[in-house]
Amino acid sequence: MLRAVILVTLLLLAVPPLAAQEWTAEQQEVVEFINTFTVEAYAGGPDEFVAWLHPDFTGWDYSGKEPIDFAAMEGTAAEFFDYYDSVRLGTKPLLVSVFDDMAILHTWYREALTSPDGETFMAGRWTIVLKKVDGEWKHLAWTWTQDRVDPEKMKREKVEG
Repeated sequence: MLRAVILVTLLLLAVPPLAAQEWTAEQQEVVEFINTFTVEAYAGGPDEFVAWLHPDFTGWDYSGKEPIDFAAMEGTAAEFFDYYDSVRLGTKPLLVSVFDDMAILHTWYREALTSPDGETFMAGRWTIVLKKVDGEWKHLAWTWTQDRVDPEKMKREKVEG
């Protein structure tokens, strides 16, 4: 598996960034998947959310001390959906690379989280590795940064999703 990740990373470095209007049909499929995910996965509960993940999922928020696996994400999702009343998440994809049943997407994201304590605005960079299983994309790995942002700045900068 590590060899496959290294190979995909090397191939990704060789692919020039493409603007949205230049995306191939395969790349557009990945962007549409992410846009659907940001709406549907966050509109449900923890079970609906983790259904979008591959069983071998791993993720790492750079503020965290170590990566998490699928089981840890199930727990995180349960806590997340228990605390937040609503989530609005938008993305601005910058680069999409597709290699047969694997895809890598680099995107900016912005999210508005509503909880009993009020509204919080977060933003950052998000790298997503997807694997196609039985014709459907599943999240295999994430790496992301997360910073609080000024609500006025968030309103001025449009993101998709």
